[in-house]
Amino acid sequence: MWVIKTFAAIFGAFLLTETVSGADYRAALADAVVCKGNPALAVQRLVVEHGAHNSEFAAAGFGDDMSYKAIVILKDAVVLGPSEARTFVSQTEDTNFEFSAFVFGQFSGDHRAIINMLQLLPAKDKTLGHFERIAENRTQCPRTIRLTPVKGGFLLGCGWCNGG
Repeated sequence: MWVIKTFAAIFGAFLLTETVSGADYRAALADAVVCKGNPALAVQRLVVEHGAHNSEFAAAGFGDDMSYKAIVILKDAVVLGPSEARTFVSQTEDTNFEFSAFVFGQFSGDHRAIINMLQLLPAKDKTLGHFERIAENRTQCPRTIRLTPVKGGFLLGCGWCNGG
């Protein structure tokens, strides 16, 4: 009986302290905002699989299929060049002025360095983002990296048309 109780105590402690691998989810979030990997699932996966019960981040999702938003706030930032972000959002509707992306991070730091690093160009239509670059060779609904400066930093994310 003592062996079973000891095993249960050790296993229970393991379950309580288990976390998602920090490098894995931070890399997935960094990839998502530049349209790599599976941007649509990077934030939502953390909400669905791990929710708010994690010591490395807080995550929540709300809304329905047509108006869903998932938010992740990290303990340790994702670093991209000279900039960093702790907040990442996945959404089905645009909620930011002059910025449209299904997955984005709110970064602090110099947006000009990121524009150069990602080879972004001034956007023709500033309602979707101030700077952008098509990230894949598709004629219909290509994933597009977008950046818009905001007070205290910039929004950087990946967008595409509905159905793409």
